[in-house]
Amino acid sequence: MILGTVYQPVYEDFIVIDSTSANFVTDIPLSEFNYFIYDNNRNLYNGVVTFYELGNGAYRCEFIPDDIGTWFITVIHPKYFPTGKSNTALIYTSDLNILTRMVGLLQENYSVDQTVYDAQGNLTSSRIRLYDSSLNVGTNNGVIATYNMIATYDNNTHQMTSYNVEKV
Repeated sequence: MILGTVYQPVYEDFIVIDSTSANFVTDIPLSEFNYFIYDNNRNLYNGVVTFYELGNGAYRCEFIPDDIGTWFITVIHPKYFPTGKSNTALIYTSDLNILTRMVGLLQENYSVDQTVYDAQGNLTSSRIRLYDSSLNVGTNNGVIATYNMIATYDNNTHQMTSYNVEKV
């Protein structure tokens, strides 16, 4: 499965081997490749599709999706794979960094600092930072998102009345 972003290049990479499955095939004329790409609404894609040879029998099909959803890609070569090689692409609306932030908010590679407490010892504010790696947690390196947390408490019961986390 491929993950992609709408209006950004998406790549389907594939290997071509000969009929003995022992040798990688290089220098195939790119015009010999054909394709079928369908968008989430089962419409045949009519945008630009480009093929590249990456080397050592590896090739790439590139296209730019114009809608979100699940896309279906089939690359065909009349000699090496006439029935095609197929894959699915999940196309999202924005940067895939959102998935990393979601995992971070589940407290993976997560740090809370700059904490402030009231007279009763209740946490009233802090900074939350998410990191790209466990090696960077607690440093200024690899920060992928920063949030401010503010909590308020009832003056009589000292119970929390609100808790807000806002992306900086």
